[in-house]
Amino acid sequence: MPSPLYIPEPVRAAIVSHIDAAVGRAIGGYLSGNEDEDTLTGQLGANLRTGRHVVNANGWTWSVEYTKFRGRGSGATEKFVGADGIFEIHVRHIEGEQRKALLFQAKNDWHQDTKLVEQALLLSTWREAAFVLNYTPTTIEAFRLDDVIRSGGDRSQAATTSTTLSQFLGGEFLLCRVGDLYLAYDARNRILTWQTMSGEFVSVPFSLRSRARIAITSPDWKRPNGPRRITKAEIHDHRMHADPEEILGVGRGASERQLSAARNALALTYHPDKFSFQDQLLQELLKRRMQETNQAFSSVKRK
Repeated sequence: MPSPLYIPEPVRAAIVSHIDAAVGRAIGGYLSGNEDEDTLTGQLGANLRTGRHVVNANGWTWSVEYTKFRGRGSGATEKFVGADGIFEIHVRHIEGEQRKALLFQAKNDWHQDTKLVEQALLLSTWREAAFVLNYTPTTIEAFRLDDVIRSGGDRSQAATTSTTLSQFLGGEFLLCRVGDLYLAYDARNRILTWQTMSGEFVSVPFSLRSRARIAITSPDWKRPNGPRRITKAEIHDHRMHADPEEILGVGRGASERQLSAARNALALTYHPDKFSFQDQLLQELLKRRMQETNQAFSSVKRK
């Protein structure tokens, strides 16, 4: 399902320009890396990878990350899934974060390959979010799964509906005509997750060869802050939050008599003169509880 990602046009245009140039460089290096599609994909990824760019018109930033994974074995998931790489978009804005992904099978100068039909059929489980990428000496092509399967593995039969990789990524993918919002790859744990037709989310261990991710960030996005780590010595300097009524143990709209009774009860409990602790911290905590009791009483009384 194409995802409703918001990408400002100046940002998309800047990324499209970069993709065009990167793909052009990758094509230029075809002869130096045409042993197999893995080498070519690594070369493409290296050209796509770029640092953080700021779009001056609106303050949005973008970058492209590329990761080449190792550690594939005889039980490689490609044999079951049909994919050997993934493109991702990660957009971060004031309302949160959104992701979208697109699986691909890469071929090197494909002409006739009946096995590719089998791989495309495997990928059809993610039909709206998968395609075939083909490296040639003069271009890098993108084919939809339907066309590959319909061709019976004959490129000449599918070529009439193919497009360039630049057009496919810069147009179809960035414009959200292909890809899926709920398809995601956990690179750290090597797990692919997606939503099924029944609405259930499932995942499978999935060892990819390559991942390219376009990261886009709005100027008003703020990274959620995790809890600040404190030392054990600082614990009691960070009182758990409580409303004045909670501190007094009264409900909203309590009468002045009820407030006074609650304060007096707490004073009998926490007054420093009631105890003679040798531990300085314990005596200090009594003082703090009394101070917050008096502050809570004054605060509620003023309401």
